[in-house]
Amino acid sequence: MTTVSEQLQVEAVLGRIRSLHLVLAAVLVCYVPAVFILYLMQLPELLIIAASSLLIILGLIIALIIGFARCPACNNYFHVRGASGNVFVRKCMNCGITL
Repeated sequence: MTTVSEQLQVEAVLGRIRSLHLVLAAVLVCYVPAVFILYLMQLPELLIIAASSLLIILGLIIALIIGFARCPACNNYFHVRGASGNVFVRKCMNCGITL
């Protein structure tokens, strides 16, 4: 049986994982329109390439942070089980706790 403080800690960690999912989704959704708007502004190609590369790197960093997040219930990696992993799952791949 878990105490109230343990339950609050579990909810805080799950909330952090949820917010990282939202940030990653925002980066993925905003990538194409952002690059298109930069292209329409007729900025130098080097600046457009740098901005698009920055968005790609930001998305990769967030995906890595999500991928190495630990489940607060079982303390295993939330999105990894064995050799397979998926940063888009909504429940722990080990114990099944949902976001």
